[in-house]
Amino acid sequence: MPLPIDRADRGPRAPTFEAARAASPAALALMFALAVLAGGRAARAEGPGVKLGDSLVLHPGISAGAGYDSNPFYAAPNESSTPLFYFTVRPSLSLATLSLQRGGNSPRFADFRFHVGAPMRFLFVNSPVINPINIGVDAGLVLALNPFGAWSFDLFDTFVRTSDMPWVRVLEAFRGKNLNIDNNIVGARLRWRPGGQRFESTLQYSFNAVYYENDVLAGKTMFLNSFTLRLKWNFFPKTALYVNVDETINSLPNTGPTTPPGAYPFRAVAGLLGLITAKLSVNLNVGYGNSFTQSNEFYPDNKAYSSVVGLVELTWKPAVFTALTLGYKHDFGAGLIGTYYDLDSAFLSLSQLLWRINGGLRFAWERRGYHGNLCNEGLRNVGTNAGATCSAENQAAAGAGQINRLDDVLTLHVQLDYPIKEWLFVSIGDNLTYNSSNCQFSDDKANIGGLPCNFVKNDVWLRLSLEY
Repeated sequence: MPLPIDRADRGPRAPTFEAARAASPAALALMFALAVLAGGRAARAEGPGVKLGDSLVLHPGISAGAGYDSNPFYAAPNESSTPLFYFTVRPSLSLATLSLQRGGNSPRFADFRFHVGAPMRFLFVNSPVINPINIGVDAGLVLALNPFGAWSFDLFDTFVRTSDMPWVRVLEAFRGKNLNIDNNIVGARLRWRPGGQRFESTLQYSFNAVYYENDVLAGKTMFLNSFTLRLKWNFFPKTALYVNVDETINSLPNTGPTTPPGAYPFRAVAGLLGLITAKLSVNLNVGYGNSFTQSNEFYPDNKAYSSVVGLVELTWKPAVFTALTLGYKHDFGAGLIGTYYDLDSAFLSLSQLLWRINGGLRFAWERRGYHGNLCNEGLRNVGTNAGATCSAENQAAAGAGQINRLDDVLTLHVQLDYPIKEWLFVSIGDNLTYNSSNCQFSDDKANIGGLPCNFVKNDVWLRLSLEY
């Protein structure tokens, strides 16, 4: 679905989970990503579909697979965690206008696409504190008016409900309930591409609601109003200069000790996108960002991020079926624990086609440095002088700008896809994750034998996907 404009991260990305007593946002963001990889779409292209007329096509689909998770509850090395086998199934249905590439007769004034899917995961486990059934929903609609004209207008809406197992330290608190998060984005985009389409300007607005169904996380529910302006000049046919300016209003309707303050993150970047040589392409930008972090009763006197933001991505294609990509990003995000986090990330990916088998390899590193008072979340402010306590002095010093929690996450993703037909794929993959964190719980017992936010997780899966 062509939703937000391609840009650097401009706010909270996929919703993450921070419990009142045991917050681990990097871990749960990874849980969401791994769930998508393990149970999402594997096919790289759709089949011909079922024609419902001259311009409408119905695309049914289903994927089924099984996997093994070495650490399903993100347990630390000094905590007990039982590996689990699981089974996944995801039926889906798409309804779309017939594109020119797939035999459409002529450009139309309106194109649209509707999609709905239901990823489900069933765990082979018998426990009163674990729900063995995880059922999610992903749906989307995009309507493009005059998509081939100088002026075009898009309306879009995307809804994703994830249902996952809670972190090991809050299993008892959830007592058989899943961690359920509803995320909906609705918006509109106006694009102007005058004669020759060498210049393009885009104005976009979106409203994002992130709702946590569990009562313990009600204070994390967030509303985001985002405004984006993008100017792009194709000074060569496949190379462009661009400017992105965006502003987001983050508000949290509920109030409580674990409710972060609101924020107004702003970014303005200038960049280069496209081919440098016939085999080397680049996407790079640099600019300024400010989180404009506010304060509330439980997070007073906060500092805000105010510094450089930037992105560098290089893609080299030495052969027709080989692509190597290297990337680095320096940015910030509005945290759901504390106030905001510094973000540095880098990745290296390889895509290779051998005969009919498409192989993918991606290694990534991400560092998040959390600012603000973490004691309300049951964590210690390790960046303060009195880092071993949550005294009044410790909490008063927490908003002064130092990093009170630091997470380094390393991930390795390997996947092989074999197309039996254009619309039928067999996939096998492995997701290996290591999280190293200096976070500490304010409960002394939680720190016996190590840091409880560290974990190692390996998820191996096999899947058959049909996208007709």
